[in-house]
Amino acid sequence: MKRFSVLFVVLRDIFEESHDKFQSLAANPAVLEEKVREACEKRYKKARTKLRRSYIRTIIYIFITKMLLALVIEYPYDKYIIHSTHTLPLFINVLIPPFIMLLIAASIQLPSKKNTEKVVELIKKICYQEPEEGFLYKRRKSFKRSKVAQYVFNAMYFVAFLVTFGVVVLALNLLKFSFVSGAIFIFFISVISFFGVKLRREAKELVILDDRDSFMTVILDFFSLPVLRVGQWLSEKTPKINLFIFILDFIIEAPFKILIEVFEDWTSFQKEKKEEMY
Repeated sequence: MKRFSVLFVVLRDIFEESHDKFQSLAANPAVLEEKVREACEKRYKKARTKLRRSYIRTIIYIFITKMLLALVIEYPYDKYIIHSTHTLPLFINVLIPPFIMLLIAASIQLPSKKNTEKVVELIKKICYQEPEEGFLYKRRKSFKRSKVAQYVFNAMYFVAFLVTFGVVVLALNLLKFSFVSGAIFIFFISVISFFGVKLRREAKELVILDDRDSFMTVILDFFSLPVLRVGQWLSEKTPKINLFIFILDFIIEAPFKILIEVFEDWTSFQKEKKEEMY
């Protein structure tokens, strides 16, 4: 039912923008449809800006943090404590986490035109459908899980946990990661994965289309869930206020916000000039 909340968010946006003439606006289906499309586009644009700011901010944060950890902890530990001469783990630890965050951000898709069409269709039903016809929503069946099934699923989850982190640890050993480098790598990969899921969830708040998971998605979720759980736990336990957040908020993010605003103003100005030509 939560996915239908976007309908009322859009209606609220329209009402707040033109509350004095909302009744006459709603009485005209064509005008209402146009307003719904405009409201959707504004929401998509806002979500796009927020998403872009979030992942750029995170990539910068990860890169700065990894560089500092590499200089302060990883390199001294490898060189002076275990006397390791392998530099590949250091480069992987610095470059791979930001790159993975970039891939996650690139894979996040905002609502499509089909989504807008569905929003328009359902809002029309809300506004113009006869009361006796109702607005039908079929809830998915909820399955009652037996205790045996619960034990089996918990065992499967435990196996997924062992397999996932076992493969990661094995790969890190093959790449000559030290204990410290490996722990830092797992920490960042887990946190990044969890943050990526949060970004996807935020992007899907405007999606009303029912997206069915494919078989491959189910398999990937099965093995990625342990990483996400660890990432969630680490995110909750990690202090939220530190020097890096200060750097991001006041040194990096503030100028970035200004650049975004200037860019959006410029594109808006260009559109106005184009419209004057027609």
